[in-house]
Amino acid sequence: MKYLILILGITSSTLAFSQKTNFEGQVFLGQKFISSNSPNSNINDKGLSELGVLAGGKFDLWNTEFSLKGYARTAQSSIFMEGQKTSELQNSLFPQQIIARDVLKSHHKKIRDEKYEEATLYQASFSWGDEDMTFTVGRFPIIFGHGAIINPINPLNHNPSISPIYIDQVNDGAQIEFHTQTDHRVFLYLMGDKRFSNYDEDIIKTVLLRGELTFGPKNKLTYLLGEDQKRHKYGFEWLHSFEKGQAYTQGVRYSQPLDQDKNNKGLFHYLVGASYDVSSTTSLKAEIGKFQLSEDEESQIIYNYLPFEDFISLGSFIRHNNDWNSEIDLTQDPESNAFLYRITSTYNITKALNISLYQLNLSKNADTNSRFSFQNSFEDQFGLVLRGKF
Repeated sequence: MKYLILILGITSSTLAFSQKTNFEGQVFLGQKFISSNSPNSNINDKGLSELGVLAGGKFDLWNTEFSLKGYARTAQSSIFMEGQKTSELQNSLFPQQIIARDVLKSHHKKIRDEKYEEATLYQASFSWGDEDMTFTVGRFPIIFGHGAIINPINPLNHNPSISPIYIDQVNDGAQIEFHTQTDHRVFLYLMGDKRFSNYDEDIIKTVLLRGELTFGPKNKLTYLLGEDQKRHKYGFEWLHSFEKGQAYTQGVRYSQPLDQDKNNKGLFHYLVGASYDVSSTTSLKAEIGKFQLSEDEESQIIYNYLPFEDFISLGSFIRHNNDWNSEIDLTQDPESNAFLYRITSTYNITKALNISLYQLNLSKNADTNSRFSFQNSFEDQFGLVLRGKF
């Protein structure tokens, strides 16, 4: 946690010189019990305690908005003493890949005895703009798209809404937003990533153009095209809103890797979803989709919370009263027949403090086919999370 203290110290010192400040953060404390579905794993009802902090602030200085935040997490479990790789705990320690496009690095991970530690410079950016455009540079999150289980329209941020502890991914680079027209906004992303070259001088570039076209109060089209991580990527999201809900569909194409033989096939991802308010206390949602993986990139599933390529999902949100609500999600892979459910119950102790009891369970394992064997690495979890905001 000493890394977070250092980051917060720099933040506080900078805030002292600003004209307008907004300091904010969140802290979570969790205890969970984990059981692996893999036949080769010895993880069975292992306890894991976790403490995490995301804190920082926004401030105005010289007519420019600066943002500085740090994220730190520590976990303790006998699993680490037994030499378990963190990659084998991708769901229990999610998110493991906090920086989606990494040039600055500024990330620390360490395992010592039974303790896991990590600290990240989560956001360090400044924004300047006028009535026509806004320019942002540094490290910052990029959030768009309406998918819950997957969100392929946004390759710069995973979107696992069923994760008990969710942190948006961040990116290193620049964003230019053009907003001269109220019904057509345009974003240009210029990002880089050094992880593939072990942080030497080689930078894998990202140049993406995104647009948002609004057609009246109920319809919006988002389009995306450009190059990202040695692939051409292009696609769309169509969103239609109605009185008690919304419906959306996404289609995204990834070309074959640009540095490989053109005979290699590209990838296609799609999503169709809808949400509906049954009453003032109950909402339903449904999604069906596919996040296609190439045969040599199964490890990239770490960017998703669920180890599913194809899925059908049904969910509900129930508000019992002003302070207590519950969520239920059922997800199945129709190809492998793997079935997962999540049940979460949350109670708001105060406006800034809540506690959640949750269970994630792969109740039906994937068929005994090597193509789907990685799905059985998903860990069943039963836990409690206390969250606070300030």
